[in-house]
Amino acid sequence: MLMNILFVLFIFLISNSYSYNTNPTSYLCTESLTEIPQTLPSCLPGYIIDVENVFYESTVDNSCSGTTLCRVENKNSLQFACNRKRRCNVNIDNLRFHINSTCGTTIRFYTKYRCLPVIQEQNDHLCEPLSSSRRLALGDIKLECQRNYRLHITSALIGISIKKQDELTKNHFKCNKDTQTVCNSYVPNAYRDVCDNPLRPTYDDHCTIKYNERPALKDCPYGMASNFSLVEYLCIPVYYFDMAQRFMRRNDDDQSYDELGNDRSLELYDDGYTGKNVDHKIIRGPRLEQLVNICPHPPYIRNMKEVPPSDNVVFMIKPFRYDQSKPNDYPFSINGPNRYNDVWNEHYVRMPCSPLYVSKKTRQPQWPIFCQLLLQLKQKCDNRSATIDDLKNAIETFAGRSYNIDSLRFLITESFSAEQRSYFMSAVLANICTLALNMDILCSQPPPLLRSGSNRSLTMSQQQAASLLAASFFCLFPFRSDGKAKKEYDHFQNPNFNTLYQRGPKEKIEKLRCILHYFERITAKMPNGVITFQRYSLHHQDSPKWALSEKGIAPMHLTTGKRIEDINCVLQVDFANKYIGGGVLTAGCVQEEIRFSICPEMLVSLLVCEAMEPNECIHLIGCERYSSYKGYSATFQYAGDYVDNKPKDNWGRKWCHLVAIDALYFRDQTTQYHMKNINRELIKAYTGFYTSRQTPDCAYPVATGNWGCGAFNGDKQLKAIIQLIAASQTVRPLIYAAYGDKYLIESFSVVFDHLINQRATVGDLYRYLQEYSKVPSPPSLFEYILRTPAKQLRS
Repeated sequence: MLMNILFVLFIFLISNSYSYNTNPTSYLCTESLTEIPQTLPSCLPGYIIDVENVFYESTVDNSCSGTTLCRVENKNSLQFACNRKRRCNVNIDNLRFHINSTCGTTIRFYTKYRCLPVIQEQNDHLCEPLSSSRRLALGDIKLECQRNYRLHITSALIGISIKKQDELTKNHFKCNKDTQTVCNSYVPNAYRDVCDNPLRPTYDDHCTIKYNERPALKDCPYGMASNFSLVEYLCIPVYYFDMAQRFMRRNDDDQSYDELGNDRSLELYDDGYTGKNVDHKIIRGPRLEQLVNICPHPPYIRNMKEVPPSDNVVFMIKPFRYDQSKPNDYPFSINGPNRYNDVWNEHYVRMPCSPLYVSKKTRQPQWPIFCQLLLQLKQKCDNRSATIDDLKNAIETFAGRSYNIDSLRFLITESFSAEQRSYFMSAVLANICTLALNMDILCSQPPPLLRSGSNRSLTMSQQQAASLLAASFFCLFPFRSDGKAKKEYDHFQNPNFNTLYQRGPKEKIEKLRCILHYFERITAKMPNGVITFQRYSLHHQDSPKWALSEKGIAPMHLTTGKRIEDINCVLQVDFANKYIGGGVLTAGCVQEEIRFSICPEMLVSLLVCEAMEPNECIHLIGCERYSSYKGYSATFQYAGDYVDNKPKDNWGRKWCHLVAIDALYFRDQTTQYHMKNINRELIKAYTGFYTSRQTPDCAYPVATGNWGCGAFNGDKQLKAIIQLIAASQTVRPLIYAAYGDKYLIESFSVVFDHLINQRATVGDLYRYLQEYSKVPSPPSLFEYILRTPAKQLRS
């Protein structure tokens, strides 16, 4: 019995990997009955619906086409109506409900779903009279599956069907809706023995269980002969059935595998997993230590004084050389402590300390007024009398409007202990005031904007970054928030923290906790390092001719046991939004947002970086990590202090190099297999991994994972192959860290070995993608690669 259950469980596990994703449905109005049957989820023949999520929205004007007011997720109603069916049968009343007093009632919804291959559950429910003359004629049970499907009985029941009122007299009769069954006996093994015939792939799989092949009932007061039988069975595609049989045989022979055929050394765990001894989980390829030791020390770079400043290489500090023997030396601002050189135009950050930042009403400079308010707030902090309302009033005065700061208020007044609250509202807040007050002295000039199309870098001290973040804390940067944003900032993020302070989910408060911890740390000791933000735009002439490339496949290490940020001495990939930082200052809380929260100096990129073009990436070099965390997305939590002991290069930058590359979002998931989109993703990954100097110091490994999957709806297998192509073309080893994603790592390792055995090249991999994009109703990409010899594509 246990083995049968495991067999069926395994069938369902592997079938999920051969599902096909569908386009999310268009928005449906909950008042419109006519469009429901045509636009609800449906699947092709041979597949059944699996609802992944349903998104409901209320609108400002209560019309279906109106501006969104609130959005909630609730898949329960459609799961009951749609799951395990080819088409949905929905009661419209279940799709319209009241959210709350603020949001009102749902007006529209759309559905994300996938279609699973038919592992069909069929019931044969047969009742027949007990008269001997008709028993043989009506008692046979016939089970059938379509061609190339294998029949597997999961449950079988026999018993006696009687009328309730006839129970005492024990009269038997042909069953109908008023009957009940008694003396039930489960006999699946007996029926399986009858139906254990070899599959004939060219014919239907079928089985007939004759009446006289049924087991006899035992200890039944109505007799030994049953007049009722129910059989449940699956029609399983041959491919899945054979895989399951192989795995179950392996389970019998090898005690190193668990009951589902999984290697016990590769346990699956979620993003909140905090157990030990998981970083050694190697599927294939060189050991992790071998790859990270390619470049164990920070890559070589010319001394800062040897790099002439230019429009494309901008320093906000005087030439500085880090000396381990002088750990307390600080970089100095480029213009010295007593001179601020202002620039007020669209090519630079418009600084709140600029004399040209004036009030619309009085035409007077704003900075003296801001300084007076900051000094007043600091004095209250020094006197230990500052309150959260004092902070709110200051922020609203700087912004010239009222703000909801419920998340900030909750963190400080409810989450913090009395001791934490007292320390923050006195020492930490006073230091933030000081950093903002000294912005003109510490920075001495506005940072330039790193606009799209440019190859430009900006280098500053960690102290200068702290001053800029203090200004973001008080929402001081002009023309960047709400309706006040200038057109010149249309493609920039809002660097002010006002949206982070607003009411929101608990993970928003946890992100804010990480950022306030950063301010606590720099209050205790200001870091004296250097950071660089560099925008890189790939020239058209540097784009590879993929199909002609004869470069071999790069070495690859695959692991489920490491997060990208925990792998040192590598180029770490940020699964970025085209607007760098994504939703870090709003409600977003996935890979990029978490990374920016635990390394808040990265938030400076929101201030200076314009949205990325398809051939662009952004490098963030030297940013320090300050916080530990656990969980992911809705379970994300600040988990205490983190001491970042990475070595520094001769500029004083920590050996931490992050590259932000943004993947495409696919509302229609099938379009990601079009070569236009594949080529775009290849160029994006190649741009991020590219280096013009192929030396060990430059071509250190790339640490990445399921880039562009999740919320962006990317196919994990496709993205894995795209990144393998890009890493191989740039001659960089690849560390694929899909944290907790055991299936992807295991299946990718099989494909990787297959490619190595075939001596595949980058050109071969590209041709795989070209041919795969042409296949109608294709299998998974990994399965296609395993079935198709590379030499077949070269002809």
